[in-house]
Amino acid sequence: MEKLWNYMLFVCAILSLLLQKAAGDCQHMDQFYMNHTLWLPDSCTICTCLDPVSVCENVRCLNPNCFYAKGEYLQIPHDGCCPECVGTLAPCLYDSKTIPHHTDWYPEPCSHCTCWNGEVTCSAVACPRQTCKPGTVPQALPGQCCPQCIASGSPCKVDGVDYDDGQEWSPLPCTKCVCQDGASYCYPIQCSPLVCPPGQEMERRDDTCCPVCKSQMCSDNSRQYQNNESWQKDDCTFCTCLQGEVVCRRRECVDPKELSVERVRKRPKDQGTAALSVSADKHLVTLRYQCVSMVMSGTLQPVNSVCVKTDKLPVTQPHVNLSFVNCMKPKYT
Repeated sequence: MEKLWNYMLFVCAILSLLLQKAAGDCQHMDQFYMNHTLWLPDSCTICTCLDPVSVCENVRCLNPNCFYAKGEYLQIPHDGCCPECVGTLAPCLYDSKTIPHHTDWYPEPCSHCTCWNGEVTCSAVACPRQTCKPGTVPQALPGQCCPQCIASGSPCKVDGVDYDDGQEWSPLPCTKCVCQDGASYCYPIQCSPLVCPPGQEMERRDDTCCPVCKSQMCSDNSRQYQNNESWQKDDCTFCTCLQGEVVCRRRECVDPKELSVERVRKRPKDQGTAALSVSADKHLVTLRYQCVSMVMSGTLQPVNSVCVKTDKLPVTQPHVNLSFVNCMKPKYT
């Protein structure tokens, strides 16, 4: 009986080996693989069946060679193993230099700038509050941003003016001086980087050292106008927005006393025409702006006129019959 039992176990072992061989040459984590088969048990491991052994090793990642200057950066995908170049965030152009995305730098001791997707944001460095001990004074030395407590020394006298030790002054718009223990030191003022928002442009003024942002839009009668936009303020005034300044010009009106029928006749044709309106009873002609006209007889009196201000105008040549009149082109002061 025992021999029969041992024989049955032997047969089962042989059958198991035969079944395993039929399913595959290698076994890995309850899975069978044929010889020379490659598989990935996870995203960072690669295995090979070398009958009857399964050989596994880590995946070797290649350098993706990201274009960091254009804002690309390395990132491992959620279901991946090797890093990839992702993101097309734009770099920044600052002082004729290309700054990669997500870069911080200090162009000046007191200015901190950041590039984020093509936009430069700069802010002043926040200095801690200084409480100096007796006998010391806070001083911001050249090339440094935040003041330090320095032992007080002798005062300075420059051009007949007395300055205390540590005192600062500006003899010129772009120059700063400081008194240090009886000696004065002057250095150029370092302007913080200025990035103007849309609709504004950088402007330099003679009375200041550092540039400022100035709006290019204009405001007139609670209305906003774009740069180079023109509008009519009233019947005789035309305005234009020029880099934030409102520039207005008035029409140059013609003195009716200088007009005559002969002068009207000799006026060039390219000056335009305007319809004539004559009252048969009063011999009146309607004038608007700089239009001049002729009547059959009597006197010329402007009606609803804007620019012409004389009440009556004598006609030098009566009995002239015209249906249209010539108009002068606008003149600006």
